Amino acid sequence: MSGGARWTSLLTVVLLILCGCRAQPAAPATDVRAAIQALLTRYSASLRSGDIAALDAVFIPGGPQQAQRRLQKNLSGLKTDTFEYRLAADVPADPVAPQQQWTLDVALFYAVSGVDKVAVRRPATVGVLHDNDAWRLVDAGAVAVPWQFAPAVETRSRMGDREVVVLGHPGSAVAPRLAGEIAGALTALSEFWGPQWQAGVLLVAADTDAEFAALVGGEDTDGIAAAAVADRVESGVAVGQRVIFAPGSAGLPPDQFRVVLRHELFHAAARTVTGDHAPLWLVEGVADYNGRRGSGTPFRNAAPTLASALAAGRIPDHLPTDDDLGSPGTKRTQAYEEAWSVAQYVAETFGEPKLVQLYRYGAGISPSAPGVAIQQALGIDEATLVRQWQSWLGSRPLR
Repeated sequence: MSGGARWTSLLTVVLLILCGCRAQPAAPATDVRAAIQALLTRYSASLRSGDIAALDAVFIPGGPQQAQRRLQKNLSGLKTDTFEYRLAADVPADPVAPQQQWTLDVALFYAVSGVDKVAVRRPATVGVLHDNDAWRLVDAGAVAVPWQFAPAVETRSRMGDREVVVLGHPGSAVAPRLAGEIAGALTALSEFWGPQWQAGVLLVAADTDAEFAALVGGEDTDGIAAAAVADRVESGVAVGQRVIFAPGSAGLPPDQFRVVLRHELFHAAARTVTGDHAPLWLVEGVADYNGRRGSGTPFRNAAPTLASALAAGRIPDHLPTDDDLGSPGTKRTQAYEEAWSVAQYVAETFGEPKLVQLYRYGAGISPSAPGVAIQQALGIDEATLVRQWQSWLGSRPLR
């Protein structure tokens, strides 16, 4: 699944006249903007340098120094190539008197070393104060990044020409499992999909449900073990791509954990060639095929809801629709299992290269119509595919 971020351009000016000072002459907007950006640059540098005195100095006396020191320490275990807060809104040429506090929209731009070719952008707010011709920060709002929640602990490895970073927190039960599974998962993915996809891989093990929800950008994340997210695709690069695991995934048995990881890695690998309107049965079915590929899981265990329906004589009469996959309860569960079973059937009958070809034709940036994609990849029409899939389903052992 993919996740996105919302940007705001609202500049809220909060005028807190803390003393009976007379307003000063207006400062040119360009000078004010430059001064505030210089303050943000010092703040960014102090967070990364570990210089506590420099960090304290950018805030007003009695400000959030202790919380910011924790943030600085949380960041110390993460390697970044870019880390900078920048203004995200225009600064008007209004009077800026001493003791005026402004709340400004800003953006954090950061790039994890070895992973992010393009800096990731995250929205935030800061409070600034003009005091005796000097600018200081009053506060800095939270950002949806792992180090906002706890110290960042990274595990780095090199697999061929690909840098792999597992990012967790102290005592994480999930991060070591990801580090142990990732090599085999990437090898299997390259065998199926091919090696020509984004070089860097960032896996994040969230420590709490709140962190997981913040990082994936969703409100309803109950029951979700992991999600592959990205901000956008830009010139063939998936910007801000991460595979994020919920803390509840620690309870998954090894085989299920492996399936989830490989499923989400497929979404990450296929991100730059997957269109916004790709049919979900193809997107999710092929991802699940990659997740279960080579596992030897019996059909009745891989698709228990579908197996029960088949045992009761209820054989699907169409490829699962987006509505089926978006329905609540067992209908959705069965639809996902059907999507996997179609992909499994195609791979067994036509070969994996044809399944990859079907995905590229049918789920691409400019996809062919579903029936056309099936004809292009498999040489049969959709009705024939459904009949053959039904026959294959009828031959599955259900006990």
